[in-house]
Amino acid sequence: MTAPLRLALVGFGMSGRSLHGRLIDAVDGLAVGAIVARSSSARSEAAAAFPDAQIVSSVAGLAALDDRPVLAVVATPDASHAEVTEEVLEAGFGTVVDKPLATTAAAARHLRDLARDRGLPIVPFQNRRWDGDFLTVRRVLESGLLGEVFHFDTSMDRWFPGSAPGWRGEAIPGGVDGALGGFGSHAVDQAVALFGPVQSVYGEVAKRRAASAVNDDVFLALRHMGGVTTHVSMALVRSDPSPRFRVQGLSGSFVKHGFDGQQPALIAGGDPRSPSWGAEPESDWGAVHLAGGTETVPTVPGAWTEFYRELALALHGAGELPVSVDDAIHVLDVLEAGRRSSETGEVVRPPS
Repeated sequence: MTAPLRLALVGFGMSGRSLHGRLIDAVDGLAVGAIVARSSSARSEAAAAFPDAQIVSSVAGLAALDDRPVLAVVATPDASHAEVTEEVLEAGFGTVVDKPLATTAAAARHLRDLARDRGLPIVPFQNRRWDGDFLTVRRVLESGLLGEVFHFDTSMDRWFPGSAPGWRGEAIPGGVDGALGGFGSHAVDQAVALFGPVQSVYGEVAKRRAASAVNDDVFLALRHMGGVTTHVSMALVRSDPSPRFRVQGLSGSFVKHGFDGQQPALIAGGDPRSPSWGAEPESDWGAVHLAGGTETVPTVPGAWTEFYRELALALHGAGELPVSVDDAIHVLDVLEAGRRSSETGEVVRPPS
């Protein structure tokens, strides 16, 4: 049998430990082979969770290993992604980078160019392309039931009256942060994955809570080059959330409430290899609304492990990388355009 491809985790907080580590562990042909954990307590936790992995305290220590991993996963706080990813690439490792790839489009372009110069893969971890509700939207669109689609609503709304906890509540001068950077990296990526590049953006980016250092109430109106309009709502101050998705076509609409449950399931210790992984109860299913009536649509099971399965195939030369780095750069261009639009009151065209 072929030995599993060994990946390294750079960072062993919640993202590295409960998300990336457990997803990698659930995919045949992959293994967590090394972990970079800077604190002694994190190194102890890493050794206990992955006893077969080599534990080091720095990227330099990772590069010095005799049995080097084939790729490193950057799972550090958002503001550090660009700096850590550059260090990983300079050390000779291809990389998966948790979202956002960087906090500015310029930094993301630098990382892309650096990876190309060194002949290394760089893959944004846009895992919500494998959310069950998003996969269901894709299936409904492919069915043709809605006819010509012209409008898409997507919302990521939360009710959190106090300031955001930890590093997520820290402002990033000159970079996308708050709800715009955190939720926007996913919501805009999903819209672009469905309807293609964005040609113009109108944005309203606000801070409603006095205790917050970052934006917490965001609305973006996107005009896709193909003609579809997307409205994106992202907030931490919504006590009555909007539908997660609403897709409107000339023949009908699809509406889905609720939110994919894979992240809380992983944090709670759920097994991504379980046959029931990613399944949603019937009470949470969405519905197609047509002239002839309403039809419930079963939610496609969510499957974040598919990101790593596709990555494994690509590393073996048997497929494409699961997400293009250029997609992540375009998303950052759109988010920056939304921020500029909010500042000027004008519609802004992101770089083509």
